[in-house]
Order: sequence, then structure tokens, then C-alpha cells
Amino acid sequence: MRTTGQAPIVVCAELKPLVFDAHNMFAGAARVLADNAVPGLLTVGDDIAPAGSLATSWGWENPTTAWFEIAEGHRFVTGRELDAEAVRENLLRIRRAKGAIFNPTEYEAIASVEAVGRRVIVRLDRPFAPLFGVLANGVGMVDMTSGEPPQNLTGAGPFRITGSSFEALTLEKIAGAQRKIEWRYCTSKAARIRRVRNDAADVLIGGSGGEIAAERGWTQMSTPAPGPTHVVFNMRRTPTSSLGFRRAVAEALDPAEILAEGIGGQGRIARAPFPMDSAFPVGDAPGPRESAPLPQRPDELVLGIGGDELLPTARAVARAIRHRLGIRVRITIVLVTDWWPRQYLAGDWDLALLPTNPLPDPHLVYARRYATNGVHNGCGYSNHDFDRLVTAAAATVNALERLQLYREAEAIRAADLPSHYLYFPDRVAWIRPGVTGLELRRSRAVDLSRLQLETDAQTLSSLSNNPPLAKIARA
Repeated sequence: MRTTGQAPIVVCAELKPLVFDAHNMFAGAARVLADNAVPGLLTVGDDIAPAGSLATSWGWENPTTAWFEIAEGHRFVTGRELDAEAVRENLLRIRRAKGAIFNPTEYEAIASVEAVGRRVIVRLDRPFAPLFGVLANGVGMVDMTSGEPPQNLTGAGPFRITGSSFEALTLEKIAGAQRKIEWRYCTSKAARIRRVRNDAADVLIGGSGGEIAAERGWTQMSTPAPGPTHVVFNMRRTPTSSLGFRRAVAEALDPAEILAEGIGGQGRIARAPFPMDSAFPVGDAPGPRESAPLPQRPDELVLGIGGDELLPTARAVARAIRHRLGIRVRITIVLVTDWWPRQYLAGDWDLALLPTNPLPDPHLVYARRYATNGVHNGCGYSNHDFDRLVTAAAATVNALERLQLYREAEAIRAADLPSHYLYFPDRVAWIRPGVTGLELRRSRAVDLSRLQLETDAQTLSSLSNNPPLAKIARA
């Protein structure tokens, strides 16, 4: 057991980001940690909609003018106040540095950014309603006087990043008594099990390796999360280009069965990209019900996954297809960093099994993954009516009107079946005895601000009446 003042608290993350870039936190591996060190104007709320972070309020003045009220009292780790001018500098850099920004088309509508008191005014050259969701999903604020991301990680969160390597990030609390935290990339089940057995970890983010942690007396934490796991059909290849074949496969996959076998029932059945209790209840159609004869029966299908965390679910999918359709499924595992998005977009698979982080605007699902020219449209789906609805929704700032457009788009997706949604997995973590204060959010992010070892808390409590010694302990 670690003792006060020695090694940092080791948190084993389930994913490794390609790069930890404050202006490109769109990937789940980075976004899960971002609010601790480089928070943005907005974050992802419990209902998946954008929620306040460094901005206390925001809205539309008109369809081409957005505003943000900046919270008081926040400072970058450099000491500079996070004010409206600092935000303006970040947004202008994002608009300017197209080659360094993921999917820069989502920022092209920004015509100008103004700082007026504590308010930031963003003027667009055309309506772009997903703006708040785009900012909540992937943009942190840094002190731009210290350089540009990704090298610049001078955020305004409760932690500063004091070390960065291929294997881990080191975080140090800016205020208060808390030992350093090592955010270590433990992306394989074997690596996580090895750390648990070697007493070299305090927290496992994600369920992989949890059975060994349970044997050693660790405690599981979980919270419902709205990011869906789903099967994607490669519509550029046969036989998955056939709607009849996709329907037959979808009918063979009982979401309740896959949920039970894949993740032990720790989640909810999914029938659409968003649950009905979220801010975006786009639909809850049960999927194909009528029996559909197979138009052709291949000897084998290739099912691609990134990493081994989804392997139990992949095996459950393969068993169901083999049992009900008589088709063998070969599972191919690609390193997560190679799989998404590179190998997924290359399309060397018939079926793909994808997890999805909760995305704070339907545009981030429908326009990116299913629109004809979507940046993440790896399945080759194309439907003119679908594209028209998604384009119209992006230009509609009225929330109810937008939702109706996305409901119509979801009905088309469900009928065309480029993908089949399975379940919303709970957000899971394992903590060793003596670890307290970890908070799991429905957005799949983690709050580390109160994470500590029980021995640290007991030591500081016992020294509370002796300020000089307490000061030494905190150091």
C-alpha cells in the first residue's frame, strides 16, 4: 500500500489519445480527462446537452450571433486571468489554424469574435446551430501567450499537467492537499491485470480487468452513461451492401442477449444514437421485426474492433450470427490508435463494432457518421433525403424544430440500417481499498479533483490542529 508523500495515485485509463491537444479533445480518450486540466467554455452535461464550464451562460442573439458569459475567478496555470479576451484568442486560433484542427469545416462559419466585458460575441457568416455542441465536445481553453496546442497545455482547470510521455500524463493539484495523479495508458486487459497483481495501480477506468480487481477486494463503481455501442455495416462491400442481408443480421442480434453476454448486463438496450431520457430523444424504434430471408449466405464475415475491451461483445455478436444465420464470423482486433479512425475508414471489414462517447449534439453523429460526405462515414452510407434533413437541422437554431428534423433523419437511418444499435454501457471504474473521491460522470468523463487515498485523508485530519505539521504533510 502506498503511503503519504510517496508515489502518485495511479489511474489506469482504458484508452490512449493520439495526442492530448487542448483544441482537439474530440476523442473520448482525451475528453474523459480534459475538464480536470484544460476545461473549455462548455462541457457535456448529464443529459448529453452542452453544459456550463468556464462559461456560466450562453445563447443565440439571432441565428448568426452567439454569445457566452465568462465565469469570474478562473485563472490559467500561468497566473493569467481567463477572461473574454483570452477566450477570443483561443477561438480565433481555432478558426485560423485549419490544418491543425479536426474537422475544421465545423468552425468555418465563424466570421468574427469579440470580447465585450465578460461576454464573448461570436458572429457567423451563416447559421450553424451545432456550434455549442462542437465547443462542448472538443475545445479546451489555454493561455495563448504560452504558445499553441498541442505543446501548450496551460489550462484553467483544478490540475496542471507536469509531465507527459507516451505512457502517461502526470497531474498536480493547483490548490489543496492532494498527491500527484499519474494518468497511465493501460489499454490492454493484460496490462491492467498485471498492474493490479503487482500493486501498481489504484484505479481502473473501464471494466476490463475488473474480475482480477474484484478478487483482490477492489470496489466497482458505475453510473448510467448514454454513449451507445453499435454494429456498423460496410455498405461498400457485399453482402452487407444488401438491405435484406443487413435486416437479417440485425434480427439475429438480440440487444438484450448481447448486453448480457457482452458486458454482464451493465447497461441499457439502445435502439438509436441517443436514449429517450437525454436532451435528444430522436427515436426508439425497436428495429426489424419481420423475418427476412437471406439474399445470400457468405462463408465468413469479418468483424473489426479496436482493442480488446469490446472482445466479449464481439464474441457474443459472432455467436449470434453463427447460431441464427449459420455464418462464421472472424474477429479482427486492431490497436485502438490504429483502428479509429484510420483502419475503420479504410473499410477492410464487413461489420465493425464501435463504442461511442456521448456526443453533445445530434449533428456530431448524423453529419459526421452518416451524411454522404461525413468525416467519419466509414460505412459508405448515402441517402439524399437524410442529407437534406441533416443540412437543414444545422441551419436551424430553434431547438424543437431541430429535434423534429433529427427525428425524421433517424427514421430514415433506422429504415436503411447502415448500423444496428445494441446497448448503452454503464460507465464503470474499479478502485482499490483506501481510494476515495473518484467521480464518474454520465458523459463518461471523470472528475479527479477529490480523488485521494484514505491514508492521506487520515493523516491530514490528524494534523489539522497542528498547522506547521499539516503544511509539511501537504507538501
